This record gives sequence, C-alpha cells and structure tokens, in this order.
Amino acid sequence: MATRVIHLRRHCPRCGSMALAEAKMPGFPGPRPSVFDLDDLGRLAAQHSLGMLLALVELLPYKLFECTRCGYRFRLTNETAKDMAVAMLAALQPVAGERLRPPPRTRLTIPPARPVPKPPSVPADAMPLHQGSQAQTGDWEPEGLD
Repeated sequence: MATRVIHLRRHCPRCGSMALAEAKMPGFPGPRPSVFDLDDLGRLAAQHSLGMLLALVELLPYKLFECTRCGYRFRLTNETAKDMAVAMLAALQPVAGERLRPPPRTRLTIPPARPVPKPPSVPADAMPLHQGSQAQTGDWEPEGLD
C-alpha cells in the first residue's frame, strides 16, 4: 500500500502561531491537499473519509509539533486526540441520499383451480368395511379394555 507524506498544522500553545508536524499516512488517495489543519475539525471531517480521520487520530499522540515562530516543541496528549476525534465525529453531517422508491409491486397470478377427481364409484354389491350398529352375529362380543 502506498504511503504519502502529509503535514499536520495546529496552533502553538505558547505563542499562538502555527506549529507543523509531518506524518506518513497509508493509502492516502489522490490529489487531496496534504495539509491537515487540526484547528478546523469541521472542514477536515467534511473533506476526508471516516477511515482516514480515524487513522489520523491514531497517529496524533506520536507526532512532534514544532512552532514556526518560537520553536516550541510539543506533542498532543491522548486526551486531546480523543477530544479531537469526538469533535470530528460531531462535525460529520448525515448523507442526504435520494429518496428511495419502494420496489414496484407485482401482482401475484393465481393459477386456475384444477378440478378435483371424483372418487371411484363403489359397486352396489360391495361389502361395507365397517358394519357400524348392525346386529352382531354369533357368539362374538367386543372385548372391554380393563
């Protein structure tokens, strides 16, 4: 993955002038400006992707800033980097996409009902399977379940 040198800019806590630091960011895409102004977090959040912002926040505590006017050197603390991350996330605006159309409704076509086949006709002289309440013949008695 290609890396690109970027310049980080922040105000000096001693004199208020600009302090600069250099960093290498992996996968920094295209012709975007290579100067990141850490005092204007809203603009930074609007110009770059969330992944780029998170990578930037991860490397901030390790970078040494040097003031261009007084030569004061300083690093950002972890708490400052966390506060900057929260401010960048707060500056992000929701994406206003196109209004999504519902999918077109399709009518379900119900196939025509098939005719139900008639049961085979029973011959008149066939013996019924169950005699039901007809008279019982012989000495047969139904067993009781005890």
